[in-house]
Amino acid sequence: MSELRQFIRTTRGAKKGILVAKEEGDKILVGFSLCSNDDVFDREKGLEIATGRARRLHSANYAQMFADARVPAEVVGTENEKAFYGKIPHSIRGEVFAFLKRVERVKAFEGKELPAWAKTALFPQ
Repeated sequence: MSELRQFIRTTRGAKKGILVAKEEGDKILVGFSLCSNDDVFDREKGLEIATGRARRLHSANYAQMFADARVPAEVVGTENEKAFYGKIPHSIRGEVFAFLKRVERVKAFEGKELPAWAKTALFPQ
């Protein structure tokens, strides 16, 4: 089972979160964790949160996520886009996009399917 990890850092280089991609069967699970300004980064806790979030985002009820996030319908199109915009913080979206492109290039993940929200992020309609 392959796994790819990448730290999310502040502009000064301090670790503040982690991105993770895990192979599970014929799918790729992608998740993240992010500290608030008052938190101290903990690698193990961050990995636990990112892995849990990857599993939840993969099997998510997108309609419920959209309702919970209160994203205006005119901002996004498909249900998957609504879920994506509602769950990824604005401050790390660029890093998430770059990480998803990196995941696509990894040979170990070749032929595996990205989650719907990640496909929407990479290939908006």
